[in-house]
Amino acid sequence: MSSTLTLRETAHLQAGALLMFIARYLDRALETEILSRFCCSTPLLQLPDRWAVWKAGIHQAPSIKVAEASKVIENCQRDINIGFVNELSGIFNRLGIDTEDVLRAAGTKWNFLNFQPGLVGGHCIGVDPFYLAFQAQRHGYHPEVILSGRRVNDNLAERVAQEAGHAARYAE
Repeated sequence: MSSTLTLRETAHLQAGALLMFIARYLDRALETEILSRFCCSTPLLQLPDRWAVWKAGIHQAPSIKVAEASKVIENCQRDINIGFVNELSGIFNRLGIDTEDVLRAAGTKWNFLNFQPGLVGGHCIGVDPFYLAFQAQRHGYHPEVILSGRRVNDNLAERVAQEAGHAARYAE
């Protein structure tokens, strides 16, 4: 199966001679990626009395709200950053500038975050910005940046189709 799943029950995982105990592993993963995600990413764990993020030790979040909010903002941040380079790609395309060349040049600066234009994958990334925006609006705050990143990414397929049609007309 290629759908995502959530492990909500206690599981035991054997890695060599080391027995790792995972209590209610909440990060979503493809069935074939559970071991690699556990070992190589930062899954969310619910310990018996605390919530934590695990990576080379345990960081204890003070509450479930903090732990869940951290996961939501990770996805929103990725969505916004990819939306930003998708928008740049559209601008540079119209200006006749190669986006890859621009990103390579920008990547020479020490603090440049290297995101590539393209479709945003994963179930959570396309949903979490709307979830956070909904919660914000329920509490009287109207987010703009979060929703603009999602808007750019939602419209990417249409933009690419238009650009392909434009290029095909020029080729004739």
